[in-house]
Amino acid sequence: FMGAREAVAAFTAIATMNLALYETLSGADRETMLVHDEYGPMTVDWIIYQEAGHQRHHFRQLQGMVGKG
Repeated sequence: FMGAREAVAAFTAIATMNLALYETLSGADRETMLVHDEYGPMTVDWIIYQEAGHQRHHFRQLQGMVGKG
C-alpha cells in the first residue's frame, strides 16, 4: 500500500517526466491532429493543456491527503 506522501512523490515524478517529453516537441508536433473515439478531433497541444488542468486537480487532492495520513 502506498501512503499519501509516496503518492505525491510518484505523481510529481511522472508529471516531471511528461514535462520533459513535452519540451522536446516542436510546434508542428504539438499541432498534430488526433481523433478520440468520444471527443473527436484534437491536437497534441490540446491534450497537454487538458492534462495540465487535470494534474492540478489531482495534485490538490493528494496534497490534502498528506496531512491526513
